[in-house]
Amino acid sequence: MMWKTRNRDLIYLLSGGFVCIILFILWFRSINERQGYWEAEIENEGPQTTLTLRLIGREKKSLRRQIVFENIEADAIQPGTFKLPDEADQMSGARMTFEDITLRPGRVTFEWQGHEIDMMPSRLIIDGKDYGWDKPEPILIVD
Repeated sequence: MMWKTRNRDLIYLLSGGFVCIILFILWFRSINERQGYWEAEIENEGPQTTLTLRLIGREKKSLRRQIVFENIEADAIQPGTFKLPDEADQMSGARMTFEDITLRPGRVTFEWQGHEIDMMPSRLIIDGKDYGWDKPEPILIVD
């Protein structure tokens, strides 16, 4: 009789623990999704191509920076807006090299038109050079 009571208590304990784990995972995913995500917008303007990188969905901290590429074959690049890293494969000339979005917005690194772009909430690195998010002027890249 005592053996059945112990097994029943163990089953209740394991079931309660399992429910708590599921609730924690759902809570964490909900909080994490509200932290925002990275977005890239491509625009073609004559001999220049502009890549605007920004953090979407986070009101507390607005991150946005424009990168102007001179002498890129603008006709071959499709303009558009892309959610990163999910839609990076839809960007013409883009290849994802690293992503860690466990805690959003996370870190996203990709190659685009021969340039490596590494985006983090703390900084933006293009071809190994560090740029801050707080500067208003565009970053000029001349090929």
